[in-house]
Amino acid sequence: MSMIGNYLMVDGETIQGIISGEIDMFEFLYNTEHSDDDYLDIDKAWHAIHYILCGHPWEGEPPYFNVVLGGTEINDEDVGYGPARYLVPAEVKEVYEAIKDIKEEEFKSKFDCDEFARNDIYPEYSSNDEFDYVWGYFTKVRDMFEKASLTGKYMLLYLN
Repeated sequence: MSMIGNYLMVDGETIQGIISGEIDMFEFLYNTEHSDDDYLDIDKAWHAIHYILCGHPWEGEPPYFNVVLGGTEINDEDVGYGPARYLVPAEVKEVYEAIKDIKEEEFKSKFDCDEFARNDIYPEYSSNDEFDYVWGYFTKVRDMFEKASLTGKYMLLYLN
């Protein structure tokens, strides 16, 4: 079974509905159709992206921590691998401002399979040739945060 990173842009009304229980979290995530413009699946690249940005497998400081593992837990419902989390529009904007200018060379300089192995970064990366896979997903994450920032959206983050 794979651990997949997911992002979903939503409005404040939706977040409030989920928090209040008026909208069922599991139903909303898995049985509601979401447009490709609002939803992003980053496959297994989530952990490498987090590690490259934060320098630690599970910890970090905002705004970089908020790119993958941060946010406020909505409730304690397990949606795959723990609860879903959300970022408010100000946090979304802060994340985007922090990552918008990261260049490929800078990101690549922190991509090290040996370092990933020493820190148990999921999944096991066997070659530095896998950089393009992680970089490609990072650019999609950056684009998603840009869209959410420009439109004042909240961001749901979850692993399943």
